[in-house]
Amino acid sequence: MFAKESTMTQLIKALAVGGGVILAAPSVASAATLTLIPNATQTVSATVRCSAAGAPASILAAADAELPGIAAGQNVQGATAIRIGLNPGGRLEYASVMRTSGNPWIDAAALRATRLSHYRSETRDCSSVSGEYAVLVDFSGEDK
Repeated sequence: MFAKESTMTQLIKALAVGGGVILAAPSVASAATLTLIPNATQTVSATVRCSAAGAPASILAAADAELPGIAAGQNVQGATAIRIGLNPGGRLEYASVMRTSGNPWIDAAALRATRLSHYRSETRDCSSVSGEYAVLVDFSGEDK
C-alpha cells in the first residue's frame, strides 16, 4: 500500500505524462472510484463529422468494482492503476496492471472492473483518436 499522501494523488503524480490531467472522474454507486488519465501520446485515426472540435476521452459507464470479500475480511484497502488502450471507436484494446495495490485480490477486481467498463475515445479536430490511458481504481475509501 502507499504512504499517507492520498493514494489518488500519488498515482496521478506517478502516472501522468507530459502534464496530463484527469479526463473523467465518474461517480458510480460502487465501492471503488474509477478515474481515467492520459498515459501516452494519442494518434489520429478515423475522421468523423462533429459539431465540436474536440472532446476528451472518458468513462461512459464504469462497472461496479466491489472490494473482494477476502480483502475486506483481511481489512485490506488500496488502489490499482490499470494501463488501457482505446481504439478510435472507444473500444478497449488491452488492459493490464500498471501499478499494483500490493494485494492480488484488489488488483484482480480492478482489472475486471476496467475491462467491463465502457469508454469514449478522445476526439481532436473532429477526428477520433486512439490512445493509451491509466484507469485508477481506488478501493481505499479516502476522500479524493
